Amino acid sequence: MCLGIVVTDAARFGTLVPACARPCHPNNDSVRIDKSGLEVVDDDECFALAKTAQIGRVVYSDRALPVIVPVNFVLDGGDVVIRTQRRSRLATHAAGNVVAFEVDEIDATTNTGWSVVFTGMLELVDDAFEVRRLEGLGLHSWAPSAHDRYLRLRPELVTGRRIVCAQPGHAEQGVSRRAAPTS
Repeated sequence: MCLGIVVTDAARFGTLVPACARPCHPNNDSVRIDKSGLEVVDDDECFALAKTAQIGRVVYSDRALPVIVPVNFVLDGGDVVIRTQRRSRLATHAAGNVVAFEVDEIDATTNTGWSVVFTGMLELVDDAFEVRRLEGLGLHSWAPSAHDRYLRLRPELVTGRRIVCAQPGHAEQGVSRRAAPTS
């Protein structure tokens, strides 16, 4: 089981939280660990985790330079669907190219979290019937301007990693980062 630091003065150190909520890496052959000590997440769980998120990041190349754009999205079966502006760099430069789409959830208090990356060709959806179908998914951009284009990523590569708990040896495990009172 994970070891966390026990703090007896909650008023001084803030709210206590466990270093992790489950064993670090149980002696279980079904849990795969990568060379960095992170749990490898299978494809089905990657999609299940991605469904819990609202914001992801599209990574693509524009004029030989990397670009990362935060977007809200929806999963449509096994596809990632994004809504953007007609003249956005995402619509004009990324569509038709291989991109990566990353989504994650990190808890800095418990030093836990997960990250999922979908990689594949990003395509502009221009079929009128398909656009109407995608409009029914309820994907609304958070940005104030009109978003009249749908982009779809059909992942050919799905990878996921999970930090299941803080590693022993970190002095701040299990303690919130609230400053101590001065009195």
